[in-house]
Amino acid sequence: MTSNSSLAHAIEKDVLTCVLCKKVFQSPKILECLHTFCEACLEKVIIFTSVDNFKFPCPTCRAECYAPPDRAKGIKDNVFYEKLKRLVQERQNTDEQPVCGLCSEDAITVPATVRCLDCKDFLCGNCEKIHRKIKSSQRHQLFAVEDLGGETYQRELFRHELSFCPKHEETVQEFYCVKCKQPVCIRCKILSHDDHKCVQIEIAAQAQVKEIQDLLQKLATQRERFESTQASLGDVETGLDHQQRDVQFRVDHQRQVLLSRIDQYAKDISNEIDEKFEAEEKHVEAASENVDNMLMAIDGISQISHRLTKDASPAEIVNMKVQCATKIQAILEKSPPTVPEIPKLCFKFSPTTNELLKGGFGYLYLDDGRPSMLNKIRIPLLSRKKERLYSLDASTSGDIIISTFCEKDPALNRIFILDREARAVKQKFGVPNMSSMTYLAASVTSHHKECLVVTDPKQGMIYVFDTAGILISSLICPKALAVSANSKNQPIIQTHGHQDDRIHRLNLNGGVIKSFSDGNAGDDKGVVQLKQLSCSKSNGDILVSDPMNACVRSYSQEGELKFTYTSQGAGSTPSEPFVPFGICTNEKGDIFVTDTNNKTIHRLSSKGEFKELVLTKADGLSSEPMGVVVSGNGQLVVGLQDGWVKVYSYR
Repeated sequence: MTSNSSLAHAIEKDVLTCVLCKKVFQSPKILECLHTFCEACLEKVIIFTSVDNFKFPCPTCRAECYAPPDRAKGIKDNVFYEKLKRLVQERQNTDEQPVCGLCSEDAITVPATVRCLDCKDFLCGNCEKIHRKIKSSQRHQLFAVEDLGGETYQRELFRHELSFCPKHEETVQEFYCVKCKQPVCIRCKILSHDDHKCVQIEIAAQAQVKEIQDLLQKLATQRERFESTQASLGDVETGLDHQQRDVQFRVDHQRQVLLSRIDQYAKDISNEIDEKFEAEEKHVEAASENVDNMLMAIDGISQISHRLTKDASPAEIVNMKVQCATKIQAILEKSPPTVPEIPKLCFKFSPTTNELLKGGFGYLYLDDGRPSMLNKIRIPLLSRKKERLYSLDASTSGDIIISTFCEKDPALNRIFILDREARAVKQKFGVPNMSSMTYLAASVTSHHKECLVVTDPKQGMIYVFDTAGILISSLICPKALAVSANSKNQPIIQTHGHQDDRIHRLNLNGGVIKSFSDGNAGDDKGVVQLKQLSCSKSNGDILVSDPMNACVRSYSQEGELKFTYTSQGAGSTPSEPFVPFGICTNEKGDIFVTDTNNKTIHRLSSKGEFKELVLTKADGLSSEPMGVVVSGNGQLVVGLQDGWVKVYSYR
């Protein structure tokens, strides 16, 4: 009987032990996820982890479970585990040789040879014969004592275990209520389920076994699907590992390549530095040698002349005077060599590494005040729609804002937002219902949000977008053309009228703060003049770039004309006149104006005086410069009509 005890112990350990208290189940309760726990253990779980004593996670699988009002007590009993527990305990009590329960007495014990599953009695050989002859017990199942530890007996023992009614504890549940889906005893059937359809519990069990078997077949198929998915996930995991190692290898290899190229580039720069300074040093050495020779000559003739005057005889003095005087005169006629200035050789560190292989590591330049191109990027324009870059500005955060114009279909006009170094496009979006060219200013803040103000001259509308391209508001403004914004966050709008063009200083609600005439309403045929606006960062003056009249005008905030700039021939000729368009200022008050006709950029003083041509064709202005802006880090950003945006260093 030792095998019976071992089997019972194994079942108790593997099946009937609560994972929470590590003891045999006491009042086992089964959750919706089919995990079972002691009632007392589950009560603690509900108290400490439930939400409003209602929802709680299963301690094993974390599935969401629901507790009834009486918490663990109201959760369904696991009657199967209760039965299994009772049978295991019964098996543990049969370790010794069983005796016949009918003919054994206190003094006399007769060893049992069989056990009746139906009567639950142990019988000796004689009692077994009688048991088989009695009509009422002829069909009972008898098992030999030596077979009680076998699998067949255990299975039949479970099947023959009677379920007693929890309400009528001595009455067996013989029926199954189809409506209530629960087993009932004869008394419950009569008292509570009389009008319900009830069938013999064996018949109901047979039907439900068939349903369970069908579900098990489907479950087996589902398992195959999940096993297949598991295998695929394993392949993916392996692939990810290989891919990660491959990519990391490529990254490490590229890093070594870049480091090697950086080292080589740094070496080249060092060599260039050496060459430049060696050339300067040779020049200085040559000049120094020349000076040394002259000083030696001066010292030599001085020494001879002094001795001649002190120690020579009259005849020697007369004889040597002409020769000494000639030598001294020759020295006096020579000038010292020009002392060269120390060259201002500088090294400028590139702010990013995106263009490392193209020179972004850094570059040498002579600090002579001329800009050097730091970076360039091309906006992808729709060539078939004749899209071209039209205007350029900088946002309050330093990003570069670009608007484009599609000649064939203005509805395709777009706005691009680049990072402040113009190395990548951060955002782009279309301007819906646009019917003509787009003008914009990016330095307007509304409700603590950076906004873009865009005008549609043909429809006479002003649109306000956020930097994601979401339309925030719109305003009717007939003949609205150019737009900018001043340091007070006030939009500046230029409109076209029948008599004259006007400039309006608005608040963010569209109210007019100040309005004044800009004159020059159009040519004799009434053609609308295209203009660009900007506001000085130093004094708030309103700047108007007027290409049709080939000039730049400056107004105070109140509309007083302060100056008119016409280039005075700087960078232009009668055959190639000055045609200004893009305009901006820096913090010092310098004004930068693009000349689209001559592909140059003028720098003016805050009073409109020409200072220099900052950029020309030779600096990379390959097409018409439509816009110019000073970025947040003091660099000049130029937008060309063919879509190129170029960034230049500027002092």
